[in-house]
Amino acid sequence: MPDPLLSVTALRKQYGDLVAVDSLSFEVERGEFFTLLGPSGCGKSTTLMSLVGFEAIDGGRIELDGRDVTSVPPEGRGMGVVFQNYALFPHMNVLENVMFPLRMRGASAERAEERARATLELVQLDQYSARPSEISGGQMQRVALARALVFDPPILLMDEPLAALDRRLRQTMQFELRRIQDQVGTTVIYVTHDQEEALVLSDRIAVMRAGRFEQVAPPREIYEQPVNAFVANFLGESNRLRVRVVSADDAGALVESVADPSYRMHVSTAPPAFQAGTLIVRPEHVHVEWHSREPAAPSVPGIVVDRAFLGSGTRLELRLLEETWTAMVPASVDEDALPEIGQQVNLAWSPGDARLVDAEP
Repeated sequence: MPDPLLSVTALRKQYGDLVAVDSLSFEVERGEFFTLLGPSGCGKSTTLMSLVGFEAIDGGRIELDGRDVTSVPPEGRGMGVVFQNYALFPHMNVLENVMFPLRMRGASAERAEERARATLELVQLDQYSARPSEISGGQMQRVALARALVFDPPILLMDEPLAALDRRLRQTMQFELRRIQDQVGTTVIYVTHDQEEALVLSDRIAVMRAGRFEQVAPPREIYEQPVNAFVANFLGESNRLRVRVVSADDAGALVESVADPSYRMHVSTAPPAFQAGTLIVRPEHVHVEWHSREPAAPSVPGIVVDRAFLGSGTRLELRLLEETWTAMVPASVDEDALPEIGQQVNLAWSPGDARLVDAEP
């Protein structure tokens, strides 16, 4: 990354004996939408609050546009922030809320109002005189976003801003956020635990666990090439099978099931540096066969333990050796033709659709 807007080196934050952020180093490019994704307690919000200056760090360095801001207070960093609870002023109307950052920076009332109206137009909100208590959650989110953007911050930090919205509104706002970010060109660092949100919004995703980054890459790369089972399981649904490596070359590896070594399968992957690992296959890549008496080889038998119609298809839950797997059957398959619960089926997948990663510690 030749000219990053934000550069973080060995960032560390500790609460007593708990290390919340463990020596993180990363860079964020100008105009990039960079997402911190992980489970609760992994350190993503602490990282965000440390970047903006609301948390005093215990080690490391933060540079914004080439300037060391590690010891600079929040107001001196000039970052825009959108919180999960929006933090709007209840006694101010929509327009006054958005004008506030400009007025605090010394802008005239006329200039602040002009700029606030333009920013509210950007987020497609025109209820200028309404108080926060008089508008919906989605509208409050737009006000909070406008307030954070109105003073043209070099970088915008967002801490789970859509978490309080219902699913349909959250999906709508995801595309709105992306549209606004594309239009304005603001650099965004975004915190979420929602996998779909991360996939929709991000240029790059940093998957966090226990204060560290497990993998940092574009969404498609993380989804299709997870570096370990944690990443595969956290970003999207994944099927897992414990395997041993029988042989490997530049074309891939031959592995066998730990539970039943008679089942062997090929994986198109780089030669692994381990003998025992985890085979990962996404549900959409699993082919389920229940009609043929002689299934295509190689395949592994499974038992249907549950099924659910999801509109786009039917989700099958299957018992495969010692694991529980899921697979999708297209909606074009008639319900009466689907395998019954308790029925044995055969599962197969392409070597290129399987991923082999080191066993979890």
